[in-house]
Amino acid sequence: AKPDPAIFPFALAALGLPAASAVYVGDDPDDDHTAARAAGLEAVDVRSLATLADLDLALQRLEHDG
Repeated sequence: AKPDPAIFPFALAALGLPAASAVYVGDDPDDDHTAARAAGLEAVDVRSLATLADLDLALQRLEHDG
């Protein structure tokens, strides 16, 4: 599977962050987002962003809806 779900706890531990403080940005809702959400992260579909500047708005929506 892409990404390997084991990467999320490893990365979070390396950064010293809880899953609730992290967001995964990926392009495949079936693979990327499913794996991230299974690890407790929120996920943003990069295809929904016209530019990287739109990521801030997407993160604000997650905070508001969360």
